Amino acid sequence: RSGRPRGAKTPPRLSVMMGVDDIRQNDSFEDLPEDWSQLRRAVHKTLTYTHPATGLAVFDTSISIIVVSNIVIMIMETDWAAQCLLDDPEDCIPHWAGVLNNVLLAVYTLELCTRFFAYRCACFRSKWVVLDMVIVGVGLAGIALADIPELKRVNVLRVMRVARILRFLRILKRFPTLSNMIGGFTGAMQVMFWGIVMILMLLVAWSLFAVELINPVSKRIFTEEDSWCRNAFSSVLFSTLLFFQTLVAGDSWGACAIPVIEEAAWAYFIFAGALVSVQLGFTNLVLAIIVDKAAEAREGSKEEQRAQRAKQQIESFEAWRRIMEEIDADQSGSISEQELIEGYA
Repeated sequence: RSGRPRGAKTPPRLSVMMGVDDIRQNDSFEDLPEDWSQLRRAVHKTLTYTHPATGLAVFDTSISIIVVSNIVIMIMETDWAAQCLLDDPEDCIPHWAGVLNNVLLAVYTLELCTRFFAYRCACFRSKWVVLDMVIVGVGLAGIALADIPELKRVNVLRVMRVARILRFLRILKRFPTLSNMIGGFTGAMQVMFWGIVMILMLLVAWSLFAVELINPVSKRIFTEEDSWCRNAFSSVLFSTLLFFQTLVAGDSWGACAIPVIEEAAWAYFIFAGALVSVQLGFTNLVLAIIVDKAAEAREGSKEEQRAQRAKQQIESFEAWRRIMEEIDADQSGSISEQELIEGYA
């Protein structure tokens, strides 16, 4: 059976409530809402066209090449500005680089406008389009603020242009492994934030003990006024910095601790307590939670992949049904042997 009679209309499967990613999966003009104009349909076809031989999305692949080229230019600009001996690093950057940056921004703006023309409010439901909006907005703001001398001195404009590197994330999503890694990292960001907050709280707590008890000992041992170990326990801020340097970054734990312990053996319990609670305890606990969050993100990615495969199966069935309707020459609702042979030929 070919399914629905040939004369029946296919109901619109797209709506403004769908996101851009849902709309982009429908490449056939017949699946688009009837109120779409021919120009809007053509724009949609351009955005979603896939090369039959390679299976690559032509438009997205072209944008990806432009983004990679933009990153190369940004690297060259950063090197030129860092090696510049003039007061204004912008004077050391070739004029063509600035012109090319403006051209690339115009391309990004045109791409964003094209997507909004085709998908309208559905664009706000796509995180990638929202990211493009932020990047384009930052770029346009940089051009508008280019003539402010105060911003030039702090290199704000170049920093704003660096935001374009975020578009590189759209390229990474094409590779499943990298996409899963990004998803895991994104899911663990909240854990990392609260983990560093708790670690700092622990460091401050141990710093209070260290300043009260170890500061007199360190001043007797380290006689040089500019010695870091002498000043490290003179304030809670410096002591927290020392503990972060030695316990979190793992840099030279014994440089200040061993001389103090040799002078006052009881100081061992402060240094050992900070080491066990921060490095062996809470840091590993945060790491374990990060691994759990990454595993949850990976499971979520598997669910998305299964949903995507189910969606592709439905689309394949719809395509097969349309082919059967075309083969059904007499519109009888069934395919005869002769019609099947003629359709195959």
